[in-house]
Amino acid sequence: MRQIRFSGAVFVVCGAASFALACSKKDATAVDGSGCDPTCGGSSATGGSSGTMGSGGMSAGGFSGSGGFASGGLSGAGGASASGGGVSAGGVGGAGGASGANTGGASTGGTAAGSTGGDASTSIPMYTLVVDAPSDQATVSNVSVVVRGRAPGFLNVEVWDATHQMPPLARVAPAADGTFSVTVDTTSLADGATTWTVWGWDSPPNQPFNHTASVTLHLTIGAVVSNPPDAGNPPAGGPETIGTGDITKPAEGPAPTEAGTVGGAPFTLVKNWDFGTNDTITDTATLISEFNFHDQFGTIANGTNYGAVTVAANSATAISAPNLGLPNDMQPVEDPAHPTREFTADSMKAYVRPLSTSQTTCTVSKHDAGNGSITAKWALSNGGTLLGKDLLWETRARMPVAAAAYWFAIWTAGNQWNKGAEMDVLESFGTPNIYPPPAAFHVDSVGGSDNIDYSSWPTGLTSAGVPTSDRDLTGYHTWTWLYKKDDSYVVYFDGYVVQTGSIHWTLGGGQSGQAIDMSFLFDFGWGHTQISDVNISLPVSSFPITYEIDYSRVYLR
Repeated sequence: MRQIRFSGAVFVVCGAASFALACSKKDATAVDGSGCDPTCGGSSATGGSSGTMGSGGMSAGGFSGSGGFASGGLSGAGGASASGGGVSAGGVGGAGGASGANTGGASTGGTAAGSTGGDASTSIPMYTLVVDAPSDQATVSNVSVVVRGRAPGFLNVEVWDATHQMPPLARVAPAADGTFSVTVDTTSLADGATTWTVWGWDSPPNQPFNHTASVTLHLTIGAVVSNPPDAGNPPAGGPETIGTGDITKPAEGPAPTEAGTVGGAPFTLVKNWDFGTNDTITDTATLISEFNFHDQFGTIANGTNYGAVTVAANSATAISAPNLGLPNDMQPVEDPAHPTREFTADSMKAYVRPLSTSQTTCTVSKHDAGNGSITAKWALSNGGTLLGKDLLWETRARMPVAAAAYWFAIWTAGNQWNKGAEMDVLESFGTPNIYPPPAAFHVDSVGGSDNIDYSSWPTGLTSAGVPTSDRDLTGYHTWTWLYKKDDSYVVYFDGYVVQTGSIHWTLGGGQSGQAIDMSFLFDFGWGHTQISDVNISLPVSSFPITYEIDYSRVYLR
């Protein structure tokens, strides 16, 4: 059986020979080699590299055979010959062609093509492998590299180099929509030129498969200049910075989206958590420097309330976690082979996954799923009147892959809590009357006074004027909380005012209550033991649930 790969202007027949073709496409392109097995090294089949070899070999006119690449482009019946091209009308195929099961070319479903780069929002055919990053010929970091792309129909994507194949450099199961992102640790790899191959298969690792494809990347590993450590107030127009949280030492970054609507004096950016390898929170090390993997009370499941427990980024950040039934009462640590958090160029994905690969189900009450929730290490000393400043907190996020009992929240609370103070800028969970689809949420304070009634989430959003068509949480949305120094607040959702009210930032939310600080929390979770509709079990095939955060920014004035 042969594995066929089409990379840039190179057509590779594993176990046979490589042939250069006159190719009009500049992109590196993966071709589905149905029924082939790259783990065996691409064993050769009948046919060969000269006109004297068997059917399916290389004839004087090009790649001969009865199947393969027909005029007009890539297809199941034929392939990519065109006038002036380097492939003969015979194309690739025939006995000993691309399929071990079929003669005459690829098996049922035909040949699928992909590429590097392109518009990630563009739909692509099944069994096509597209690598969106890194690009071919790129220089990549000698610390970590995010490989991301699209692989509809494939269940396993792996990154190989010449010496890392079994096991690979990295492995990931694509999301339900075919997107994938995985981080390769390059700290142990030699600097300089290297060749990586990204493979996709339509079966889990080490299982028989019907379709496979690959994309070859020619890379250079070396030091890549990223955003420098925050130094307070960088020169105007310089690179974006995270910020120290000090209004006298602003971070560098964009103004608030709702600045024009809010009006008044300009806001100062004090924290700029912009997730992605191109942004300020670029990798796990930066994430660890800015965020904890537990809440402000040192728990990883809101006490024992949440079903999925927060997974630590590494053993150094793991904490004790009693009463959850976890091994040694310790917080689970992220497994690179099944990542809980992954960085793309412009975002961070957070997953909910089973804690064990041997599980067949996940059960909320057993706390046997892990999530990628985070809590900012930096906290405001107070809020509202007690802070003496207006606060604006803006976050852009989504949940591209949901499941029943998902738990998605962007919220604040203090270092003490007794029915407040708390602000749920976004809270949504997948009860049967809400999901599917994930298209409703509520916005409420705890301990404050709210003007829009969210006892029915859809009704509350309707009263706020949000069209049903604009509520789908699988797409990106922007939530903005304006909390003023007179203790009044407004919450915006993509420009719609979805809540107004007032709250005192004190223990319990009362005017005379004890002052508390303000933490910023991001729940990318699943299930709740105290809410029957989301205290459920699901088969592991329902996972991973995928959340994605673009940025979160805090402004003061």
